[in-house]
Amino acid sequence: MIYKLVLKRTLDLLVSSIGLVILSPILLSFSIIVYLNDFGSPFYIAPRVGKGFKLFNIIKFRTMIVNADKSKVDS
Repeated sequence: MIYKLVLKRTLDLLVSSIGLVILSPILLSFSIIVYLNDFGSPFYIAPRVGKGFKLFNIIKFRTMIVNADKSKVDS
């Protein structure tokens, strides 16, 4: 049983590492494009609620204007 878990974890890490290496040029070019659009950070950091109602920060690419969540444009 433990052997299967270790094998699965190893395979998950290997596949995700290979995916990151293959996709890194695309992710880098996207980051540069977002930065050059308005010279803001290409990343958006937002708080989320996890297991046991514990807060954590999620980091994702920013696809909106800088400080869009604070400007209340949608409201």
